[in-house]
Amino acid sequence: MEMKRKIKTIPALMLIIFIASITFTACRKEPDENAAKAVFRFELTAEDDSSQNSHSVEIIGDNIMEFTVKTNEKTVGAALLERGLIEGTVGEYGLLVTVVADISADYTKDKAYWAFYIDDEYATVGADSTEIEEGVVYAFIYTKD
Repeated sequence: MEMKRKIKTIPALMLIIFIASITFTACRKEPDENAAKAVFRFELTAEDDSSQNSHSVEIIGDNIMEFTVKTNEKTVGAALLERGLIEGTVGEYGLLVTVVADISADYTKDKAYWAFYIDDEYATVGADSTEIEEGVVYAFIYTKD
């Protein structure tokens, strides 16, 4: 009798784990179409040519800004911090971006944050760990839980 109970418990436990994993995967919030969005494209310059480091901005829509950044920095975070396009704090997990293009997100205040995307995919690493690749589009999207 006890053996039958254990056999029934294992499939039920597996089902609960499966449902929980689907739920957590589905919980990642899709960006709001009307949310502020800063899109960054990079042009790499020679390492010793810091005079070429610059950026330009184009306003695409009400809440969309597109930046072209010329840099000799290696990572997205370093290039954007150097130009003052982002601000944040460095913690245990790296750079937490709190300001993008002078727009602040404060999770402790209203559960808002800047989500980082690489080629329209939610990034699995932070901007300070992401090496710049020409042709790749990086974006920060203002998101609220």
